[in-house]
Amino acid sequence: CSRGKYGSGCLESCNANCAGQGDPCDHIDGRCTEGCDPGYQGYKCEQDCPRGRYGPGCSLFCNANCAGQGDPCHHVDGTCTQGCDPGYQGSHCEQDCPRGRYGPGCSLFCNANCAGQGDPCHRVDGTCTQGCDPGYQGSHCEQ
Repeated sequence: CSRGKYGSGCLESCNANCAGQGDPCDHIDGRCTEGCDPGYQGYKCEQDCPRGRYGPGCSLFCNANCAGQGDPCHHVDGTCTQGCDPGYQGSHCEQDCPRGRYGPGCSLFCNANCAGQGDPCHRVDGTCTQGCDPGYQGSHCEQ
Protein backbone atom coordinates (compact mmCIF):
# COMPACT_ATOMS: atom_id res chain seq x y z
CA CYS A 1 0.00 0.00 0.00
CA SER A 2 1.08 3.57 -0.53
CA ARG A 3 1.77 5.83 2.44
CA GLY A 4 -1.39 6.51 4.47
CA LYS A 5 -3.40 3.62 3.02
CA TYR A 6 -4.27 0.14 4.29
CA GLY A 7 -6.58 -2.84 3.88
CA SER A 8 -7.71 -5.04 1.03
CA GLY A 9 -6.89 -3.23 -2.18
CA CYS A 10 -5.30 -0.42 -0.12
CA LEU A 11 -8.56 1.54 -0.29
CA GLU A 12 -8.79 2.57 3.38
CA SER A 13 -7.05 5.69 4.71
CA CYS A 14 -5.11 5.81 7.98
CA ASN A 15 -6.79 7.84 10.71
CA ALA A 16 -5.64 11.48 10.70
CA ASN A 17 -5.03 11.18 14.47
CA CYS A 18 -2.19 8.66 14.04
CA ALA A 19 1.09 10.11 15.32
CA GLY A 20 4.48 10.03 13.70
CA GLN A 21 6.20 10.66 10.41
CA GLY A 22 6.29 8.45 7.36
CA ASP A 23 3.77 5.62 7.24
CA PRO A 24 1.36 6.31 10.12
CA CYS A 25 -0.50 3.00 10.13
CA ASP A 26 -0.09 -0.70 9.51
CA HIS A 27 -0.81 -1.51 5.85
CA ILE A 28 -2.95 -4.52 6.76
CA ASP A 29 -5.20 -3.52 9.68
CA GLY A 30 -4.84 0.28 9.94
CA ARG A 31 -3.41 0.21 13.48
CA CYS A 32 -1.49 3.41 14.23
CA THR A 33 2.11 2.20 14.38
CA GLU A 34 3.55 5.17 16.30
CA GLY A 35 0.66 5.78 18.66
CA CYS A 36 -1.83 8.62 18.63
CA ASP A 37 -1.68 12.39 18.46
CA PRO A 38 -2.33 14.08 21.83
CA GLY A 39 -5.99 13.88 22.78
CA TYR A 40 -6.75 10.57 21.09
CA GLN A 41 -6.66 6.88 21.95
CA GLY A 42 -7.69 3.51 20.56
CA TYR A 43 -6.32 0.95 18.16
CA LYS A 44 -6.71 3.35 15.25
CA CYS A 45 -6.72 6.55 17.37
CA GLU A 46 -10.44 6.85 16.67
CA GLN A 47 -11.51 7.88 20.19
CA ASP A 48 -11.16 11.17 22.04
CA CYS A 49 -9.58 10.95 25.49
CA PRO A 50 -12.11 9.97 28.16
CA ARG A 51 -13.93 12.67 30.12
CA GLY A 52 -11.60 14.58 32.41
CA ARG A 53 -8.37 13.60 30.62
CA TYR A 54 -6.31 15.07 27.81
CA GLY A 55 -2.93 15.19 26.08
CA PRO A 56 -0.38 12.59 24.98
CA GLY A 57 -1.68 9.12 25.73
CA CYS A 58 -4.61 10.74 27.56
CA SER A 59 -2.24 10.82 30.54
CA LEU A 60 -3.09 14.29 31.88
CA PHE A 61 -6.07 15.31 34.01
CA CYS A 62 -8.24 18.40 33.54
CA ASN A 63 -7.68 21.03 36.21
CA ALA A 64 -10.12 20.55 39.10
CA ASN A 65 -10.98 24.27 38.82
CA CYS A 66 -12.56 23.85 35.36
CA ALA A 67 -16.28 24.68 35.54
CA GLY A 68 -19.25 22.77 34.20
CA GLN A 69 -20.52 19.28 33.70
CA GLY A 70 -19.64 16.79 30.98
CA ASP A 71 -16.22 17.33 29.46
CA PRO A 72 -14.59 20.01 31.61
CA CYS A 73 -11.58 20.45 29.31
CA HIS A 74 -10.57 20.02 25.69
CA HIS A 75 -9.29 16.49 25.02
CA VAL A 76 -6.21 17.73 23.12
CA ASP A 77 -4.79 20.71 25.04
CA GLY A 78 -6.67 20.72 28.37
CA THR A 79 -8.18 24.20 28.07
CA CYS A 80 -11.29 24.51 30.20
CA THR A 81 -14.20 24.45 27.75
CA GLN A 82 -16.84 25.90 30.09
CA GLY A 83 -14.75 28.47 31.91
CA CYS A 84 -13.47 28.35 35.47
CA ASP A 85 -15.00 27.81 38.87
CA PRO A 86 -15.45 31.08 40.79
CA GLY A 87 -12.13 32.34 42.13
CA TYR A 88 -9.97 31.13 39.24
CA GLN A 89 -8.89 32.32 35.81
CA GLY A 90 -6.61 31.33 32.92
CA SER A 91 -7.15 28.96 30.01
CA HIS A 92 -6.57 26.00 32.33
CA CYS A 93 -8.06 27.77 35.39
CA GLU A 94 -4.63 27.55 36.97
CA GLN A 95 -4.49 31.08 38.41
CA ASP A 96 -6.18 32.47 41.50
CA CYS A 97 -8.10 35.70 41.02
CA PRO A 98 -5.80 38.71 41.39
CA ARG A 99 -5.86 40.77 44.57
CA GLY A 100 -9.11 42.67 44.96
CA ARG A 101 -11.13 40.50 42.55
CA TYR A 102 -13.37 37.47 43.02
CA GLY A 103 -16.12 35.31 41.55
CA PRO A 104 -16.79 33.81 38.12
CA GLY A 105 -14.02 34.79 35.75
CA CYS A 106 -12.63 37.05 38.50
CA SER A 107 -15.07 39.64 37.17
CA LEU A 108 -16.21 41.07 40.51
CA PHE A 109 -14.40 43.55 42.76
CA CYS A 110 -14.03 43.28 46.52
CA ASN A 111 -16.06 45.86 48.41
CA ALA A 112 -13.98 48.98 49.06
CA ASN A 113 -15.07 48.78 52.72
CA CYS A 114 -13.19 45.53 53.36
CA ALA A 115 -10.45 46.12 55.92
CA GLY A 116 -6.83 45.03 55.92
CA GLN A 117 -3.86 44.64 53.64
CA GLY A 118 -3.17 41.95 51.07
CA ASP A 119 -6.22 40.11 49.77
CA PRO A 120 -9.19 42.05 51.16
CA CYS A 121 -11.78 39.42 50.20
CA HIS A 122 -12.12 35.72 49.50
CA ARG A 123 -11.45 34.94 45.82
CA VAL A 124 -14.54 32.71 45.49
CA ASP A 125 -17.40 34.50 47.27
CA GLY A 126 -16.08 37.99 48.02
CA THR A 127 -16.48 37.85 51.79
CA CYS A 128 -14.16 40.29 53.54
CA THR A 129 -11.43 38.13 55.06
CA GLN A 130 -10.06 40.72 57.51
CA GLY A 131 -13.29 42.34 58.62
CA CYS A 132 -14.68 45.73 57.71
CA ASP A 133 -13.51 49.32 57.85
CA PRO A 134 -14.93 51.23 60.84
CA GLY A 135 -18.63 51.95 60.42
CA TYR A 136 -19.36 48.98 58.13
CA GLN A 137 -20.60 45.46 58.78
CA GLY A 138 -21.83 42.34 56.98
CA SER A 139 -19.91 39.57 55.29
CA HIS A 140 -19.17 41.89 52.36
CA CYS A 141 -19.07 45.07 54.50
CA GLU A 142 -22.12 46.23 52.59
CA GLN A 143 -24.06 47.61 55.58
